[in-house]
Amino acid sequence: TLNGDATIQVNATSPVAIRLVAEGAPASAAIDFLNDASTSVRHVELARAGDGSFQAAVPGMNLADGSYRARVTLTDSNGNQQATTLGQAPLVIDSTPPNLSVKSLDFPDGQSAAKQGDVLVLVVRAQDSGTVTAVAMQTPTGPRQLTKAGQGLYQVEVTAGPGNGARQIVITAQDAAGQTASLPVTYTLDNTPPRILSASARYPSDMPSAAVGETVRLQALVADEGRRVERAYFETTLLNEDTPLVLALAKPATHLYQAAV
Repeated sequence: TLNGDATIQVNATSPVAIRLVAEGAPASAAIDFLNDASTSVRHVELARAGDGSFQAAVPGMNLADGSYRARVTLTDSNGNQQATTLGQAPLVIDSTPPNLSVKSLDFPDGQSAAKQGDVLVLVVRAQDSGTVTAVAMQTPTGPRQLTKAGQGLYQVEVTAGPGNGARQIVITAQDAAGQTASLPVTYTLDNTPPRILSASARYPSDMPSAAVGETVRLQALVADEGRRVERAYFETTLLNEDTPLVLALAKPATHLYQAAV
């Protein structure tokens, strides 16, 4: 066993405790870790322990990232040797932390910012040369585990709170070797509605009305605290009509919205 397990994932400098139980009371034992070419890249001599097993404590394997098979060599008191290569790779070296990236951050109704009560859906991608064991969002009450959303994808829903300005979601990932990575994801919180500074209608004559076929020019000055106005529109209900007339306003200049009807 390595660190008490049949297979382990560790980084290159992690300590590894090796324990081997062999039948036939060999005089000595050694283990070689083999690369993909079946070449020994690390040789470890084992010492007999009080319980009859052979053991060694390696402060660090100091190997490149990858999977390594093990070849065990037993030697009896007459110098006869038997070597056995284990079928599986008991040792995986992973010295690279997980890689985190944002796949998508979706706001409700096509918004580009969030207001209090909005639910944002964040999907992140977590990749590792070994195995990703946990992906979580950091909260004041502790980590909140993300839900698996596909191959290497993890999802979490975030409810927007009060206030205005930039807010940050911090995602962390851990691999089987115990290495961690973090990813800050920033979004904008906007709980202040836009302000209509002024609105007016310009008629083709000095009269506050227009005849059929004449053009009325609508104009509005609109501002939002620290945010751009997504859209501005004019809405009215015509006489004897149940459906309101909605007219989108174009933006020829900063804060200025206009339309002709």
